[in-house]
Amino acid sequence: MVDSEVESRSSGLPFFADGEGVASVPCGAAEEWETMTAVRLRDQALDLPDVRLDKIALVRSALANGSYRIRASELASKVMDSMVRSTSRQKP
Repeated sequence: MVDSEVESRSSGLPFFADGEGVASVPCGAAEEWETMTAVRLRDQALDLPDVRLDKIALVRSALANGSYRIRASELASKVMDSMVRSTSRQKP
């Protein structure tokens, strides 16, 4: 290993210190690291449930005990938005 080369503990990829003491990544290593990070994030996202079960439980509980409140204007807005999206998907 060259004196200015330091191996990264997390990835094992070599990092080179420039004259200012700032580490720079050799050509290709940055792209590889970004790809590995993207794959890891994708895998984490795929592990998440499609439905927020915690929020569903809170709303169910609030509905059951009568504490769930929503403004009529907010509800109307959501219904209208849903209808617009639905009809726009049906048009050829």
